[in-house]
Amino acid sequence: PRESIRENQQVWVRDADGLLRIRDSEILWRFEQEVLIRADFTEGDQLITSYLNEPLPGQPIAVREQP
Repeated sequence: PRESIRENQQVWVRDADGLLRIRDSEILWRFEQEVLIRADFTEGDQLITSYLNEPLPGQPIAVREQP
């Protein structure tokens, strides 16, 4: 989703260890609320689409289970 692109075309991910990582990305295509990016994702990364108040690289990120 478009709202997952942060300032300076960065994305937030939860890495395989459950820690916040900030990755640079390149926008390849966008349309309305969709966007296609190129970024240096690694195995186990999960894209964070929620807003974080004060994100700090390396901070632990919990995943809220959906009902």
